[in-house]
Amino acid sequence: SGVAGAPPALVNEMPLRPDYFMLARSVGREIHRSPRQQQQLTTFLEAGKDCGCEVIATALGRREDAESCCQLGCRYGQGKLYAQAEQSPAAVGCGAS
Repeated sequence: SGVAGAPPALVNEMPLRPDYFMLARSVGREIHRSPRQQQQLTTFLEAGKDCGCEVIATALGRREDAESCCQLGCRYGQGKLYAQAEQSPAAVGCGAS
């Protein structure tokens, strides 16, 4: 949940002004193939600009996805394209006796 799936108008009306908000994975994944997702990203980028926060595209697994996001004006992204998720070394010992 959070603001990732919230309508942009609702994001603009939030009493808090975050520095960043992350989009749902469904927006970033395979965005290079979907005009609908590209329009969604554009809408969220406009909402972010209006409220003074940056947008982070997520689930970027292909270079084409990252390039599409960049071309649309998204400056931040995360996903398997950049790095695989790894278990924290501190978490390895969690719960150990």
